[in-house]
Parts: sequence; C-alpha cells; structure tokens
Amino acid sequence: MNIKVAVYILSLVFIFSCNSNSSKDANPKSSTSSTGNSKSVASKPIIKKGVKILIDGGTPQKGTEFCSKITVENFTNILGAQFTLQWGAPILKFKEVKNYNLKDMGKGNFGTKLIDEGKLTFLWFDQGLKALSVPDKTPIFEVCFEAIGGKGARSKILITDKPTDAEIIDADSKPVRLLTETTYVEIK
Repeated sequence: MNIKVAVYILSLVFIFSCNSNSSKDANPKSSTSSTGNSKSVASKPIIKKGVKILIDGGTPQKGTEFCSKITVENFTNILGAQFTLQWGAPILKFKEVKNYNLKDMGKGNFGTKLIDEGKLTFLWFDQGLKALSVPDKTPIFEVCFEAIGGKGARSKILITDKPTDAEIIDADSKPVRLLTETTYVEIK
C-alpha cells in the first residue's frame, strides 16, 4: 500500500476519533501520574526515545482569561500526533485555541464537542507527508481558558487518551513514545 494512501486512511480514522461524541467514559482515568512525574501514555510499541509534551500551568485571578502554552521536546521527524487535553471544567472554562505553530495546523485540528466536559481533542499530521522537526521548547499551540472556580480552586491540565488515543507517529509511520506531565492551575 502506498504511504500516502495509508496516511490518508489513518487521518480519517484519527478525525473520526477526535470528533467522537462518545460519553461512555465520563471520568476517564489519566495515564499521567498525579504526582506530575513523566509517564508514557502511548499504548503502542515504543520505537524511539519519547516526544515530551509540556503544558504551562498558572495562578490566574478568578474571572480572568489566561492561556496555557503546549510545548514539545524531542519532536524530531514527526509525521502526526493526536491526544486529548483534559482539565477541570468546573474550574476552567475553555475559550479558544490560538498561536498554531506547526505546519498545516489550524482550527480544524481541534475537536470541541466535549469542552463542556473539560476535554479538547487534537489531531495533526504533516499533509506533505515529509515529517517535521522543531527545536526543543517550541510552543506548538496555546489553549486559553477563563478562571471560573472559586479562590484556591485547583485544576489539573493533562494529556489523556480518552476519547482520542494519545499517540505520536514518526516519518516511518511508527509510534513514538509520548511523555507528559500533569500541570496545575490554581485560582487566586
């Protein structure tokens, strides 16, 4: 099978999973430890050293908007990525995604059907099928929220694999280990 056809078929599967409105798991278990330690969330065979995705936390004032940068490390020869970003919906209200910083990335790479549940799905792939590398600490996008919780309320922001499987694919269409850390936002 031609690589372009394979990636096209994969992208359709990813798009359907990103836009799934499944509610069969209202409280998905995160694959990231609550202590904030790095942990793999990939369920596929580990082929390479991992790609690390970091999420900015913060201490916003109640009623203010703030943005959390999503940055990457070891993002080398990557063809595609997908995951779900999750947060505490009673504490943080999703506003927008902005500052797209990967080739071929835009508003259409994000599924917003589950934002009221605190879940934003993400799917990206290099449409030229050439794979992409970016320097460590490169912000790939920002997610903006309004702090709606009470003073002292605390929310995790983390990457999970519900409903969209968390995975990174390299230029050879092989899975790459995904490393994440749980981040916290505390309302002032």
